[in-house]
Amino acid sequence: MKTGKIYKSLIILGFPLIMAPCMVIAQQAGAQGRTTFVSDSTLQWIVIVLLITVFVILMMLIFQGIGKNKAISRLNRRIDVIVNLQNSENQMQLRPQVSSSLPRYNEVADEKLKNQLNELTRKLEELNKKVDANQTKSIQINSLDKLNVDEIQSADLVLETVVPQDQDTLSEPITLSIPQQQEFVSNCMTAGAFQELLPISKKSRHTPYIISKRENEYYFRLDESNLDAITTAIQYRNSYIDGFCESLNNYFPGAKSFTQESKLGKLQLVEGKLQVVEKIKIRYS
Repeated sequence: MKTGKIYKSLIILGFPLIMAPCMVIAQQAGAQGRTTFVSDSTLQWIVIVLLITVFVILMMLIFQGIGKNKAISRLNRRIDVIVNLQNSENQMQLRPQVSSSLPRYNEVADEKLKNQLNELTRKLEELNKKVDANQTKSIQINSLDKLNVDEIQSADLVLETVVPQDQDTLSEPITLSIPQQQEFVSNCMTAGAFQELLPISKKSRHTPYIISKRENEYYFRLDESNLDAITTAIQYRNSYIDGFCESLNNYFPGAKSFTQESKLGKLQLVEGKLQVVEKIKIRYS
């Protein structure tokens, strides 16, 4: 901007300086009349051409100066940018490194985390209630099973009969033993069947039912104490529920468990595997 003002001042000052000699020459030529070898019109054109030439030169100088100023300003801006980048890099090197994995404080995120924590606490309380209820039912079923076993064991009677040979001769006592109930677990097969009977100590998340054997008859019931197996059965109902149970209510999304609502189911030995002939009734919860 300063260079442009200087050039404008030069043009304003140079124009009168150029015009003054030209006017003097023109007056002298007029005074001498036609004694000069150049006419007035020719002299005027020469002066005009000189003025135009000077004006063009000055304008070129102005534009060159402006272009230089722009180039210098652009160069200064680039230098400033480079200096700022270097300063920022130096500050980053001097600043203590903070792990990007550490969470930063955010009121919205903190409120969201509190809500999630409250929701998890509520779900945990509900799960504890369900676990307590399942344990209570399991204890009731186990107590009933123990009662049945005790009744069967107490039914081991010793029968004594008298053979009518002589009045003073008594027969030897005859012992009648009723077989005890045996319990097993087994992996579920499709279409409601069990194949390999395992000891009850081998139960896992794939054995949601307990199989009991009385003489040559087989029965089964839901093992409500095996929560992992119940969860697996809910996830794969086609393999663990459909062929073994009859639901009293329809399955609904969000169901996390089911309970037995009927007596024992019945099995029949068919071609080396135990096939379900009477399903147990359950209810989703």
